[in-house]
Amino acid sequence: MGQLNNTLELLTILSNHNGPISSIRTDRTYLFSGSKDATLRIFKKSNWEEVTSLVHSSWVNCIEADSEKLYSGSSDSTVRAWKKGSWGLVSSIKHSRFSIIKDLAVDKENCYVVLTDRSLIIYSKQKFVQQEKLNHTGIVQSVEVDNTNIYSSLSDGTVVIWKKNNYEVEKVLTLSSFKTIEQLEIDNAYIYTSVGKNIKVFDKRKKEMVKELKINKSIVSLAVDDSLLLVASKDKKVYLWKKGTYKEYSPLVIEKAVTCIYSDNDFIYVGCKNGEIKIYAHPMKGKTTKKQPAGAKKVTKKAEKTQKTEESTKKTKEDKKEKKKSKDYTVKEAKELMSKMSYEEILEFTEGDKRVTIQKYRKKG
Repeated sequence: MGQLNNTLELLTILSNHNGPISSIRTDRTYLFSGSKDATLRIFKKSNWEEVTSLVHSSWVNCIEADSEKLYSGSSDSTVRAWKKGSWGLVSSIKHSRFSIIKDLAVDKENCYVVLTDRSLIIYSKQKFVQQEKLNHTGIVQSVEVDNTNIYSSLSDGTVVIWKKNNYEVEKVLTLSSFKTIEQLEIDNAYIYTSVGKNIKVFDKRKKEMVKELKINKSIVSLAVDDSLLLVASKDKKVYLWKKGTYKEYSPLVIEKAVTCIYSDNDFIYVGCKNGEIKIYAHPMKGKTTKKQPAGAKKVTKKAEKTQKTEESTKKTKEDKKEKKKSKDYTVKEAKELMSKMSYEEILEFTEGDKRVTIQKYRKKG
């Protein structure tokens, strides 16, 4: 397989955590990280300085953020919501001590919480009031949501797609017989899943698999952004594919055991087992213009102006030439001319009250 040669620049390494990084999220201003050291840490993206840290009584397994709050799920069986800016605890809900929070997702109205008891509980974001409980046949691994559906991956090798309007099952995707779907991600068009060393991509509309990729070691984390599919592996590497074409970039060698990965189109964030977060420049950032062919000369403003002038002159000449093909006649003159010269067809003409314009005509023979 041909690879896209692109060496990613390592910008900084954050070493504030004392345990493996379990989850990373960002917004325009902040980087949020959760760790098995039972803390969440917030950093400014402008200078990567830590703003504050928030505490659970056990591992932080998952985090999500919206415009107002930061949400965290922990092995202490709680889901907590923190106010952005002040970072105070807004609300918290405690589950039974056997119910570890494995994953969570948020949309405009609700918070979707994955528990180890094979259930997915939906709470309103305002007061953490339970709206619905979705029971599964296997252990739920992860959850994703979009405008119309809820997606849950299971330990029995399936992904269940639920309708958000009535919480009924719309479709069950079977990926592998009794093999856990470890990772699940979605974008506007596709569902991305991982089973062992394999990545399977499904079309969201057709609910059919459209692509399968494979790496050498088991997958530990999966992420997608606007342009890339990113996969972290047990071989201490991050694999990157360009979405759509699935052309592969050269793997990113981390040299430390990777536990999670995330991208926000500006940066690529790699969480490590030793508590480090490595931050890399995104390979597609700033590449909004069309790439010139190899050997193409840079067009200066003067050359661009000359080119536009030449194109304008050429168009004027073509317009004058086209006008010569057309001539105005009275209706009587036009009919007489067509009869006299035996025109087979008038391809294009306009007729007013008294005049006819004959354009693009063809003679017999």
